[in-house]
Amino acid sequence: MAITKVTTPELIDLPNNQLATVNTDGVVLPKGTTATRPGSAVDGEFRYNTTTKKVEYYDGSTWFTLDTTISAGQGSNFFNTVLYQGNETSQDIAVNFQPDLVIIKNRGVVIGNLVYDIGQTAGYYMQTYSTSASSFSSSNDARLISTGFSVSGGGNGINNLNDNYVSWNWKAGGAAVTNNDGSVTSQVSANVAAGFSIVTNASPAGAYTWGHGLSKAPELWIHKATDYVYGWETMYPKTFGQSAGSSSPSDWNTFFLNTTAAASTSIFYAATDTVLSSTGWGQVNNFVTYCWHSVPGYSKISSYTGNGSTTGPIVETGFKPAWLMVKRTDATANWRIVDNKRNTTNPRNSVLYPNLDNAEYTNAIENVDFLTTGFQLGNSDTSWNASGGTYLYMAFSE
Repeated sequence: MAITKVTTPELIDLPNNQLATVNTDGVVLPKGTTATRPGSAVDGEFRYNTTTKKVEYYDGSTWFTLDTTISAGQGSNFFNTVLYQGNETSQDIAVNFQPDLVIIKNRGVVIGNLVYDIGQTAGYYMQTYSTSASSFSSSNDARLISTGFSVSGGGNGINNLNDNYVSWNWKAGGAAVTNNDGSVTSQVSANVAAGFSIVTNASPAGAYTWGHGLSKAPELWIHKATDYVYGWETMYPKTFGQSAGSSSPSDWNTFFLNTTAAASTSIFYAATDTVLSSTGWGQVNNFVTYCWHSVPGYSKISSYTGNGSTTGPIVETGFKPAWLMVKRTDATANWRIVDNKRNTTNPRNSVLYPNLDNAEYTNAIENVDFLTTGFQLGNSDTSWNASGGTYLYMAFSE
């Protein structure tokens, strides 16, 4: 590790744009952008990355970021499930922070999960089961505000009188900033500490890359055209835990959030610790991409193998989940979401489906228990726990 001894107190950069005084017996790490990482780094070398605002080290072949761990009980500062009842006029829904991504579902009627985010024009939304482009409806008008979000109008989607709703809320980085890491410019709202960013960009008619703003490659990213009718392309790595990602599409799997189809090897998309890449869209369109990677103590994106028993496998996440989404990857199956607000105790078996517009379904065949350090399948339904079946999951903590 190349270090410099400081002979007089001085100010140095720290993560999150903080400053600190270094005493005479302190050290200063070498620093620079992601693009200026030393090409001849030695095994074990540390540096401060001024692009990601994090300390990183070289293991002899790859640069790795020293991840931030979010303490137990602090997850609700970055993700929160909120329930509310519609009033048919207007109301503000408190979330605990200003969200940058809000997904709202009417639990009792047939209507899709409505998606609002800071990358779309205020009030515009998409639905996760639909291939439709972003659109506006005065009856389903939701706006992001400092304390959560506001809803107006009496539409079934967000505020019908006395209907029960669930909202899932994520905090990114607020107003987007320009990112020039890729071959095309992107606009990025990134919460680096929480491993989540919202990225918008215009695609050229050909291969290109665009920056995602995170400190390492996303482990789940969902890519949707906002001005063109097309599905919710969803990518995840064949091998989890590789922070640098891979620029080869063959190292990634893909399927669609809006279908039941099994996953297959990607032929179009890949991601590294700085950029997402496409081998070519074929025309110019506008896109939004939601990017997540695991953060110890807060979120976990990985996979498990089913055992086909009602005493299913225990899946370790390192924290007690507050929200869980699961999709079988080796066969057709619906996507499934359970959380700790619609079921406040085990089993968690009130299910909503991103790929369907169905009302909430509650049944013992969907049983899942949230444990102190993970979750356990309490059912043998093949969408959750087929013997030898493989499953992708994403979980967030309380």
